[in-house]
Amino acid sequence: MYSYIERLVEIMTEESLQRMLWLCICCQGIVLPSFVMACELFAAKYRTFAGTIIGNFWAVSMCLLALLAYLVNNWVRLQLIISLLGLLTIPLYW
Repeated sequence: MYSYIERLVEIMTEESLQRMLWLCICCQGIVLPSFVMACELFAAKYRTFAGTIIGNFWAVSMCLLALLAYLVNNWVRLQLIISLLGLLTIPLYW
């Protein structure tokens, strides 16, 4: 019985690490190209300013995420809220 539980924990840990790795790869695949595209919208003279503004939006969003995590005590609800808010960006792709 004990070895079965150990193996189950190992499998869950391996799958969690694989999911986390895949999530990190996907996030980098979204964040980096969007940063480059946003900077290339501006003339070379203003690209530094544009990159700084984009970085500020990211920092503010991380602070808002921390506040939201403080207000929502359940991590499942927090994940649901974050996912539903992400659905609002789908029309931007069309």
